[in-house]
Parts: sequence; C-alpha cells; structure tokens
Amino acid sequence: MLAMRSSLYHYIRRQKIRIYKTLKGNEPSVGNSLKIRGEDVFLVSYPRSGNTWVRFVLGSLIHDVDVDFDNMEKYFPDIYRNTYSQLESIGNPRYLKSHESYDKRYPKVIYIVRDPRDVAISYYYWMLKFNKFKGDIDGFLDIFFNPKGIAYGSWDKHVEGWITKSYVTTHGFLLLKYEDLLVDAFNNFKKILIFLDIDVDDNKIKQVVRNNDFSGMKNKEVNTSDNNSLFKSTSKAIPFIREGKKQQWRTMFDTNQNKRFIREFEVTMKKTGYLV
Repeated sequence: MLAMRSSLYHYIRRQKIRIYKTLKGNEPSVGNSLKIRGEDVFLVSYPRSGNTWVRFVLGSLIHDVDVDFDNMEKYFPDIYRNTYSQLESIGNPRYLKSHESYDKRYPKVIYIVRDPRDVAISYYYWMLKFNKFKGDIDGFLDIFFNPKGIAYGSWDKHVEGWITKSYVTTHGFLLLKYEDLLVDAFNNFKKILIFLDIDVDDNKIKQVVRNNDFSGMKNKEVNTSDNNSLFKSTSKAIPFIREGKKQQWRTMFDTNQNKRFIREFEVTMKKTGYLV
C-alpha cells in the first residue's frame, strides 16, 4: 500500500511539473548563456509586443530582401530558435531578437514596449495556438500576473529593468512604443535606422512598411511553407498574426479585469504612458 501511495504521489508531482512547464512556455534555449559581441544589436521586448513585425521590416531594410516566416531566422535570428553554433556562425554585426530581462552585456538595444493589457490578449491567443494553455482569459491572467508564471518574469519588472538601466548600455539604447510604430511606422522605423547608422532611401522604407502592413503580414503567414518549424503542431484555427491593433483590451476586458492590471502595474503603466 505504501509503495502504491508513493508511486501515485510521484506521478501526480510529475504531472504538476509538466503542466507548469507547459503554462510557463518555452524556456530560453540560449538566453543569458549567449556569448555577446561588441558589435551585436539586440531587439528586445516582453513577449507579444510586436517584435515579429519589427524583425520583418528591419530585416528587409538591413539586408535588402523580403523577410518572411521562412527566412527570418537567417536575416534577423531569434536567440531561442537557433543553436549556439548557428548564432556563432553569423558575421558582424549580428541583429538578434531577445526577450531576456535586463542584461548589462547587451551593447546596443532597441526596446519595444506595449500596453500590458494588449500584451496579455496577444499572449493568451499565442498560448492557445501553440497548445500551451486551455482555458478562459481569466485563467490565463492568473498566470500572467504570477511573477513566476511567464518564463521572462512579470511585464513591469521586465520593462523597468531595461528602461531604468538604459543609460548603462554601451553603444546606445532606443525605447519605442509599439503603439507609436502603428501610428507612424515610417518615421519610427527611420528613427531606428538612424540609431543603427544605416542609410536607406525614404521610398524604400515606405515600400517595405507597406509590404509588411497587417494584410501583408497575414499573407506571409498564409504563404508560409508547411515545413516551417514555428507553426508545427499548432492550432490552424488561431492565426499567429491576429489583429495587430492597439487598445484591443477596451473590448476584451471588463472593469474588474482592467482594475487588476492597474493594481498590478500602475507605476510602470504611468511611467510608459499607458495610464494618464
């Protein structure tokens, strides 16, 4: 009997660990073990803050190619979807995507911040698509507000960590709001190029921005090859590129849910302009 109880206890414990890891999301495969170079440029954000769109546009402008889901790991690699040797094989300067919390080793950083309420909505549907969560939005918010619920920590700690130490960044730190990029993509992407000291013709910037508007991104998702590992074993019913709009939370969250965000993140939301 004791042996059976012990076996059952360990089975339940393994199941709890498995479920927790599933809810937590993918742990970084390289993360802070990555060997940093002085020439590296990092696009950093909390997950679901618009970095895929920024990678498409910047990658296209930097390399003069049309970046899509099938080639973006070549032109603007994600440090979590590439092996150490793959990242080491890239020539300088490397343009890399990261979700890491503040890392003083990062020499040059473009940091994208997004309203946490819209981040949570996007993250919820991402978890559903990638079969990492089954439940309603309230159940997901319990995870989102848990400091250990998301692999990269809480939204406010992530944002505060980067913006309060931005002055330490060796070769420069550029803070951009996702909502500003939506309103004026041309001038904000031009600001990024100036920050990177890359000269691109204005007409080219406008063309690339047009090619990567919401409908363009949706088309790229639809046209992605069937063997793309990003979408393997994901729910086809839920798109990766959903709406890309700002203030989706106004139609998604009720008063109590909105108050919960304010209660948890008020200081940082005020600091970043999401509460006035």
